[in-house]
Amino acid sequence: MYDWIAGRLSLGKSVFVSRKETLKQLPGIKQEGLQGGVLYHDGQFDDSRLAINLAQSIVENGGFVLNYAAVTGLTKNEKGQLNGAIIVDAEKSASYQVKARAIVNATGVFVDNVLKMDDAGAGQTVVASQGIHLVVDKNFIPPHMR
Repeated sequence: MYDWIAGRLSLGKSVFVSRKETLKQLPGIKQEGLQGGVLYHDGQFDDSRLAINLAQSIVENGGFVLNYAAVTGLTKNEKGQLNGAIIVDAEKSASYQVKARAIVNATGVFVDNVLKMDDAGAGQTVVASQGIHLVVDKNFIPPHMR
């Protein structure tokens, strides 16, 4: 599933690893109940830096950037087409109605909340999931796997 989601942007194919190979690669791992492992490739980036660069690009291209704000409603023209949003600035407790030629719903797990502002009958499209990330001492991982 991880490879499928990554698609052509994958950093490498996931590989199922036998119990024997897992123990060889991670000799410090708990052996009781171990069936095997999965080797997968992941990446990381500085999302705060991305947000700052995105804000800079918006301003450089004539846009307006507002932080700590929430969309509380969407507006439509006489044909029923979306044409803007109602935004509340949380820092100033001010409400604004803005016009837009395009609206991008990039709200992650909150995407359905915005969809319902457009169509109260819209179904659920995203279900939040939860996972974990473990941070271990680098001595736990063999040098060739770091």
